[in-house]
Amino acid sequence: MRWYGWLCLIVGLWGCEAKTSGVKIQFQASVVGAMSDGKPVGVFENRQGWKVTLEKAHFLFGPVVFYEGKPRVAWWRELPRWGSAYADPGHVTVDNRKVLAEVRGQYVLDLLKGEALDLGKNSGIEGTLQSVELQLLPPAGGVIGTVAEMEGATFSALGQAEKAGEIRRFHTKLTIPDGGTQRLVQGIEAEVALSAAKVGTGRLEVRIFVDRLLGSVDFGGLSEKEGERYVLNEKDGGIVQGIRSRYSYGVVWR
Repeated sequence: MRWYGWLCLIVGLWGCEAKTSGVKIQFQASVVGAMSDGKPVGVFENRQGWKVTLEKAHFLFGPVVFYEGKPRVAWWRELPRWGSAYADPGHVTVDNRKVLAEVRGQYVLDLLKGEALDLGKNSGIEGTLQSVELQLLPPAGGVIGTVAEMEGATFSALGQAEKAGEIRRFHTKLTIPDGGTQRLVQGIEAEVALSAAKVGTGRLEVRIFVDRLLGSVDFGGLSEKEGERYVLNEKDGGIVQGIRSRYSYGVVWR
């Protein structure tokens, strides 16, 4: 193998250019807050037995990358990416998965609204979408939406949790620490065919399951308070687990 081939094999772990590309397409995309059981967003009981009622909840969505290729788990996944945006989908591979498309912006999503937030028309290539990676970043310049709702965080919420007669009002301000792949949700599974014949008749929708974001939180263990509310932030392993879990997200064509 020529030296270039070895270089491409090594550097390709960060996205060495592939020599093949597909038919270029444009498709509509959106993101919406949802419940994992398909019911309208509302009151739910988490795995710790707490009945959770949210008064408001906002999520900073994006950037996100869509791949052809099943999710992979390997030692190189812990290495830092060479960048957060790919200039030309179809000409980049990561872990032998082809980049089909990406959404580079950040969007403020009202998780309780029950309506999909339009992410606009996105460029990509034909292929079978099989895995998704979402970056969990604090607000940066150019955020689309009411950035004040985020309070400088990736996920913000107000609500209360009730269990065995105990009521705990809480305030969530979650920003994932910057280190390694901590701010990357890896291996979100999907099975969506993106083709030129199909993309004009629907949209790609990412769903954020509100009940799973808070599914592992034991509200009884919170001790930090701001005024009358307990603070739920990155110090609580339950909320970090929820927001970083690939099972807190879904992808469908509709």
